[in-house]
Amino acid sequence: TIEAEELIKVSFQNNWQPKEIITSINLPIQNGGTGSAYQAFKHPATGYTLCGVAALAGVNNGIINKCRIALTGATPYAVRLTEVEAAMEGKAPTEANIEAGAKLAQESVNTIIGDRYACAEYRAHLMEVIAKRPLMSALERAGVIN
Repeated sequence: TIEAEELIKVSFQNNWQPKEIITSINLPIQNGGTGSAYQAFKHPATGYTLCGVAALAGVNNGIINKCRIALTGATPYAVRLTEVEAAMEGKAPTEANIEAGAKLAQESVNTIIGDRYACAEYRAHLMEVIAKRPLMSALERAGVIN
């Protein structure tokens, strides 16, 4: 058994042993007041994800008590946007708080990739724009934003 965070860190390494294989993934059941969403911005010709963000948000008594946000496509491997998570937890699920949290997306990553599909600066811009959308959707699914 390996925790998801550790799996993400090692998933793109090439030192897997021949008999190592993922046989199952167990995800905890989320309580009421929790929602999740994913959005990706894809290259129009290739379908390659330039930037994708997954969000999970839990709300209790009008306050975000759990926030998990992960980024794909803009970095060499999937990473959590821990600065955004920390900024959101303990706050009310308002558009202003979501906007402020999304602005911290770049501070959570060490390397933003640039390649033939999109430069690093463009992906950095997408991170901030796209971070808001799945977080808003997750909060809508949690039943706290209309």
